[in-house]
Amino acid sequence: ATVVKPNQPEAERLLGRVLRSVTDVDRAGDELMARLGGETAVLLTRGPRGMALYRPGHDPIHLPARSSGVVDATGA
Repeated sequence: ATVVKPNQPEAERLLGRVLRSVTDVDRAGDELMARLGGETAVLLTRGPRGMALYRPGHDPIHLPARSSGVVDATGA
């Protein structure tokens, strides 16, 4: 895989711990990359807290969520 995209609850279940802070999320991203090995990146989606991208040999990138004002998310 080039990129693996778990959401935060999936990552928490896999790692067996709650991710409460950005530091926790960064540690989780590093651990997931280590478990995957090679050059696989991890894009951890965090719902209303946005997402974080982890790539081997690079600093994490944290992207905030932007609200689009959508009220009905049917089919999302």
